[in-house]
Amino acid sequence: MNILMTNDDGVHSDGIVFLAEELAKQGHKVTVCAPSVNQSATSHSITLRKEYHAEKLNIPNRRAEYYAIAALPVDCVQFALLYLKIKPDLLISGINNGMNIGSDAIYSG
Repeated sequence: MNILMTNDDGVHSDGIVFLAEELAKQGHKVTVCAPSVNQSATSHSITLRKEYHAEKLNIPNRRAEYYAIAALPVDCVQFALLYLKIKPDLLISGINNGMNIGSDAIYSG
């Protein structure tokens, strides 16, 4: 399965790295496109009228492919779909550092 992952806590957050690597170990092609820094509580925001930087990370001993995007979580997904031309079978957004319960989901990425 071709899996695209993002989050709002950043490309290096423990949760997204753990899940991406576990899914890749199971034989899935996993691409992580996530913010280069924490973007918690940015929710559905997108970047308008401003360029952003994307960098492919070469991390030794990692099975998944990682991209750090200097932008918001929605921008990261758009980057994967439009520029990397990824056609995911599954999009996973998360894992979150901290709780996302009830109304938190309205403003959390």
